Amino acid sequence: MYTRHLIELYFYVGFTYDEIAMILSIKYNMTIYVRHLKQKLHELNLTRRKGYSDLDTVLSFIEYQLSTSGQMHGYRWMCQKCLLNGLKVRKEDIRLMLRMLDPHGVKLRQRRCLRRRQYFLKRPKLLLAH
Repeated sequence: MYTRHLIELYFYVGFTYDEIAMILSIKYNMTIYVRHLKQKLHELNLTRRKGYSDLDTVLSFIEYQLSTSGQMHGYRWMCQKCLLNGLKVRKEDIRLMLRMLDPHGVKLRQRRCLRRRQYFLKRPKLLLAH
């Protein structure tokens, strides 16, 4: 039961099969072979290339990320954010969505131009002398 939760956790984080087996071996003293790990994942219906999230859901998530602090990050970071929020999507789909939603940002990242953050304050901060 405990092993199942660990395998699920490391699978959803995105580790490879070899990395999951090594983590279980080193950190938890659980010796598990990659072949047995794959059997366990099959029993749990966990696959890498099936069961992708709905593209409309992913699109709305990416739009939200672009409207907040995610506008300065590329498709690899966006892929990680999707995984952490329970969305399973291909990197190529994310890359194409970013190109469609944020063409200016994609061009800036391709040219490796640094875009500074913008801070909005209601009024200037006053320094008080004591």
